[in-house]
Amino acid sequence: MKYTLLIAISLFTLTSCETTKYLSMTDGSKADGILTFQYDVGGFEKPIVQWDSALTEAKATCKRWGYSSAEWFGTGTNICIQFNDYGCVRRRYTHKCMCID
Repeated sequence: MKYTLLIAISLFTLTSCETTKYLSMTDGSKADGILTFQYDVGGFEKPIVQWDSALTEAKATCKRWGYSSAEWFGTGTNICIQFNDYGCVRRRYTHKCMCID
């Protein structure tokens, strides 16, 4: 009984692992004023996404391009990038920022 309880507590702890995620800028178009950011999440991770740091980076890039600021738009997308026998175990989330005047 003790062994079963220990396994159950261990599994519960593993399934609730909070992880800080920083978005990486992966693409951008100066002409369109669009920047693309991504982060990956494993199957047992609960992401704490650092939106403010990515927006700060986006605003700096937009200002270098001649725009005044940047803002998030849309809801983003996600795709499975790693499968195993039980399904998807790693997802990639993609979000876009738009440069504004």
